[in-house]
Amino acid sequence: TTTPLLRCNMEFPTARWVLLAAWLSVARTTHGSLDPVRKVESARLFGNINKYAYYYTDLMVGSPTQQTVSVIVDTGSSLCAFPCVGCGHCGQHIDPLFNMKASQTARTQPCDLSCSRCQDGNCGYINSYTEGSSISGIWFKDYVHLGGALNKNPPVLASVGCHLDEQKLFYTQKVNGIMGLAPNTIEG
Repeated sequence: TTTPLLRCNMEFPTARWVLLAAWLSVARTTHGSLDPVRKVESARLFGNINKYAYYYTDLMVGSPTQQTVSVIVDTGSSLCAFPCVGCGHCGQHIDPLFNMKASQTARTQPCDLSCSRCQDGNCGYINSYTEGSSISGIWFKDYVHLGGALNKNPPVLASVGCHLDEQKLFYTQKVNGIMGLAPNTIEG
């Protein structure tokens, strides 16, 4: 079962628009872009459903220096998270672990009454999936751009998860993290 968690509040129009924009960008452009008239962001999709069993995109996270984080585009969950430096059990992924200390705008979210899990004074999460994999970590806020370095999408302040532990498929997959597009509930 999947615990209903989301902190990928990127103020995009809706999760469906993000997915549609990502699919359309593959067909229309060599890289993602912002359509300022329709206010739709887009990004390239990578992967192969037959070879990897997923598609993924890039996020650029942090400032002033942005770090690339690859994330599975997942319509079945609502969690947006990826591994960070200091992870006790994280696999070897496409991109280096996200270094929160390298971003001047990254802020952990302190544990308060809205958190369902606390970890060393920070608001935390744990998410388990039907096939047996799981991820856990802490929430933080930072600026996130949809798509890679060539994109013209604007940054948005987002609450995202920083994995400190990955089990099974999350540990062995090539992509760093996950970007769930399902409807969300906000819990800590």
